[in-house]
Amino acid sequence: MHHQDYEKYLTYRTDDFLLDLDFQQWAQGQENPFWDKFSEDHPQKRDDIEEARQLIRRLNPQEKPLPSAYTKAQLAGVYATIEKRKQPQKRRSLFQTNYFRYAASVVILLAAAVAFYFYQSNSHQVFQTAYQETQTLQLEDGTKVTLNASSRLRVAPDLQNQPVREVWLEGEAFFNVSKSSNPDGFRQFIVHTSMLDVEVLGTVFNVKSRSDNTQVLLEEGSVKVAQPITQEQLLMIPGEVVEIHSNDQKIRKRVIEETKPLAWRENTFDFNNASLEIVARQIQDYYGKEVRFSNPAIADYQFTARVSRDDLDLLLSLITGAFSVRITEQDDTLTISEQELN
Repeated sequence: MHHQDYEKYLTYRTDDFLLDLDFQQWAQGQENPFWDKFSEDHPQKRDDIEEARQLIRRLNPQEKPLPSAYTKAQLAGVYATIEKRKQPQKRRSLFQTNYFRYAASVVILLAAAVAFYFYQSNSHQVFQTAYQETQTLQLEDGTKVTLNASSRLRVAPDLQNQPVREVWLEGEAFFNVSKSSNPDGFRQFIVHTSMLDVEVLGTVFNVKSRSDNTQVLLEEGSVKVAQPITQEQLLMIPGEVVEIHSNDQKIRKRVIEETKPLAWRENTFDFNNASLEIVARQIQDYYGKEVRFSNPAIADYQFTARVSRDDLDLLLSLITGAFSVRITEQDDTLTISEQELN
């Protein structure tokens, strides 16, 4: 591909990259040495490039071309808006210029998000749980899934007849994947999360994808985890846990040692020398309550207990009984602070 107007890309911002068809294709996985070299040669553009790339991947996780109706009609309107914005105008203050630029960017992203939402909603089945709710379901291919609280699973259409079975997870779920077969052999089952793709044939495993962390626990069978951005891949065997954090995107593997990570399936919290920071995350994920520490050192306190998830009051009383702390609640925020000495 010839980029005769190479210089124009030096002026591009996030919203400009979003609307460039060549960039869209590269962001969705097509090889294009131009964009690799452009990003390497111009580090000042990397933030805009990466932001646009991530938005495209999130808006179109299937990595398929946009629906033609959307591409020709709705994007045409977006292009028209941008062209109008580029026409000579009366001089504005710096505040006004930035305001209108970012306002236009927001409109563009909202239009894209809404279009993809309706496109995907019409073709995908979605299951979602609220706080303090779990749900067990069976997909059309026979795969059994248990969704933990505050989780969302999106399932590709006609799952039983697809050459690759795909689902998208936000939150936590336990999978017992059916070894669905066809004349060509077993078909892959892929769980997509924000940071990892989990590929299996038939197995039992747990996936947890919350905010800045994704974790995969393999109970039986075998799976391959893959990081879409770095292309790093790793094979797992039963009894192993793989984790990845958003701050470095590195895949880490360990053997299960100190906890029973699947206690949630029995509606139980099972903490074994877990830091109060980990306990706080569990409370937030299940009850939707934010937990704050008046002193950061409190977050490192080690806590051991096995408690029903139906009894938050008991859990909190065990924490206050184990340490010299008090817990106060305002709205949906719990604050853990050191006990005042009399």
